[in-house]
Amino acid sequence: MDLTSVVWRSLRRGTLVAAALVAAIAVASAVGLVGPGADAASASVVAPSAVIERPRVTVSDRGGQVTVTATVDRAVSCTLSSTPALRGWARVFPCRHALIRRTAVIPPDLGPTRRFVLWVTVSGTGGRIARGETVRQLGAPAPVVVQLAVSTTTLASATVGGLYSVQLAASGGAPPYVWSLVAGALPAGLSLSPGGLVSGVPEVAGVATIDVVVRDPRSAVPQAATMVLSLTVVEPAAPVVETFNWSGYEVSGGPFTAASATFDVPDLVAGTSPASTSEWVGIDGSGNTSLIQAGVQESVQPGSSVAVEAWWEMLPAPETPIPLTVEPGDAVQVSLADAGGGVWTISVTDTTTRQSFTTEQSYGGPADSAEWIVEAPSSTSTGSVVTLGDFVPDVTFTDPTFSGDATGRVEDVLVQGGAVVSIPSALGPNGFAVAYGAAAPPAP
Repeated sequence: MDLTSVVWRSLRRGTLVAAALVAAIAVASAVGLVGPGADAASASVVAPSAVIERPRVTVSDRGGQVTVTATVDRAVSCTLSSTPALRGWARVFPCRHALIRRTAVIPPDLGPTRRFVLWVTVSGTGGRIARGETVRQLGAPAPVVVQLAVSTTTLASATVGGLYSVQLAASGGAPPYVWSLVAGALPAGLSLSPGGLVSGVPEVAGVATIDVVVRDPRSAVPQAATMVLSLTVVEPAAPVVETFNWSGYEVSGGPFTAASATFDVPDLVAGTSPASTSEWVGIDGSGNTSLIQAGVQESVQPGSSVAVEAWWEMLPAPETPIPLTVEPGDAVQVSLADAGGGVWTISVTDTTTRQSFTTEQSYGGPADSAEWIVEAPSSTSTGSVVTLGDFVPDVTFTDPTFSGDATGRVEDVLVQGGAVVSIPSALGPNGFAVAYGAAAPPAP
C-alpha cells in the first residue's frame, strides 16, 4: 500500500491568487482512493474579492480513470493540467460556487509504477486562500490482470448422424468471451458459435484438427488465447452378431464393385496346435453361397513351426495359393475390383517386402455384401471349422473401403465352445482392430 498526497498551496502574484492541487498518484495503488476534506488553517490576505477557503479535496481512481474534485465558494476561473498529459483533462473551465470536478483517463501505457501530477489552478482578483495542507490516504492495490487462457484441451468424440454439443471453456481475462476459428475446419455438419459451442450433426467419419482463439473484447486490457484441438468423428456402433467362424465387419446392400484394406499379418502363439487363423477381404458370403476373397492364413501343427500362406478363393472352388513369401509382421494390402463383363481383378501386395500378385477371374455372384474378417477357416480334409489360432498381436485393418451402396453394417464376434474367442474394436476413422479373446481392443 502506497501513500498518496494531495497538496494545496497558497500563491499571490499581484492581484492574482492561485490554488494548485498537486496529486502524485501511483497508478498501481490509486484504486478507490477517497479522501476526507482538508480542514486547513487559514491565513488572511488583503484582497477585495474572490475568497477561497476551506477547500474539500477528493482524489479517486476507478476503472482506469482519475477524478479530482475541490470545492470553493466563489465564481472563479479554473485551469487544469497534468504531467504527463491525460486524455479528458480539461484545460480551462468556469468554477461557479464552485465544485471543481474533472475526470481523466489513465493511458494504458503508463505501466504499473509510473507516476503523474495533476494541477488545478483557481484564479481570482484576491482574497483568502487555505494555507498549504497535505491530505494523505492509503491506496488499495491495483487490480491484477489475469492471463486469458483456453481451458479446453481435448474434445469428446462425435458419431456420424448423432447430435453433438461441446462447450469450450476459458479462464482469466474478462468475460464474456468471443470464440472463433483461426485455422482448420470442423467436420461437415458441425459449427463453432461466438459463445464457444461446438455443435451440430456430423456427416462423415474422420479426424479434424482446428485452431481456436478466444478473446475478451470488453476488457480494459483486451487479450487473446489460442488452442489446437482434435475432433474425431466415428461411425455409429453396428449390431453385433455371434458367428462360429468370423470376427470383423461386414456391410450389406450393394451391388458392391470393389473392396480393399491393408492388414498386419499376426503370429500364432506356441502350444495352440492344431489351429489356424485367416485374415481376408471379400465380396459376398454373407447370406449367400457365393464369395470372392483373398488374404493370408497362418497354421500350426504339433511339433512344427507356424506356416504363413497368401491365397485367393471363389466359392465353391477351394482356395488357390499365391506365390508370395509372407512373414508375421508384414503389412498386406488386398484389393478386389469389378473390371466389367463379369471379370474381377484380385490384387494382393506385401507392402513390407514390395511383392505383389494380380489375377483376373470370372465371377458372377450378386455382390450384395463386403467383408473384412479374421476367420477360423475350414479344414480342407473334413470341411469342419478348425480351432481359431491364438494370434498376436491384434490384427489391424487399415482403410477398409468399398464401392457401392451400403444399407446396413454388422459387427461379427467369433464364438467357439460357447465362449467368445475373437472380437473387433469399434470402428475408428482409420479402420478397426481384431483381438484374440473376449476383450475388445481399442480402435486404431
